[in-house]
Amino acid sequence: MQQDEARTLVKCCLPRFEEAGLQPLSAESLAAVQCSSIASLWAGMGAVYQLVLECSDKRQPVSIVAKRVELPRVCDSIGDQRKKDSYDVEAAFYARGHAQRLRAAGALVPFPLHVDAGRGEGVTICMTQLAGRSSHRGDSEAFICWLARLHALYWGNTRADEACGKGPKGGLQAQGCYWHLDTRPDEHKRMGSSGWMGRLKLAALAIDLRLKAEPMQSIVHGDAKGANILYASDEAGQAIPLVYDFQSAHLGPGLDLT
Repeated sequence: MQQDEARTLVKCCLPRFEEAGLQPLSAESLAAVQCSSIASLWAGMGAVYQLVLECSDKRQPVSIVAKRVELPRVCDSIGDQRKKDSYDVEAAFYARGHAQRLRAAGALVPFPLHVDAGRGEGVTICMTQLAGRSSHRGDSEAFICWLARLHALYWGNTRADEACGKGPKGGLQAQGCYWHLDTRPDEHKRMGSSGWMGRLKLAALAIDLRLKAEPMQSIVHGDAKGANILYASDEAGQAIPLVYDFQSAHLGPGLDLT
């Protein structure tokens, strides 16, 4: 990302600084923007950048994050289409208020500052930067509580279906994660039909259909692994999960802890 482009992105983010809990900053007070790549994206479809804002009034620099996604014009495989869809889902997660609703429920995620989903075949998501560490004493219990808040927020077919619809509160995946067979039809077809492999093949189909038929659905994270979680501490030293990467946020039964 070039410096001029980074500065333009930052100016789009400034109006939401106060709402995000950041100290308000005017475009006139923006002295410089330092941009550096901090991670590459799934399948090489872009990068995550740290944007460090230097201010002319001598206040401390402010860091935010920009996720720049470069999507293929044509998807030649189920896998590529799934990846493309996942980035559209994450853009919807931040653009349609899901992040704010989770934060209000006590499940902390980055605050969206700017979402640009109209840049040709690409998507750009700017958000606050989470500050924490990769592990914390008691973090497993704390993260299960975080997941419970997520599932409770969308529990029940009405709220879950709305979150996956096309309306202003929708945009999440009707199917996500890896448990449903729609993502792996070729592999499933190649499985043997006799012996223990055949039994697994039949069981996979039955489990897939049962999970889709579950009457009490919610929204699940879809990729709830350690690499997508940081931990901060509250005043009592207890773990506070800080969760990101919502590309696979999708409709699913609450027993799907991902």
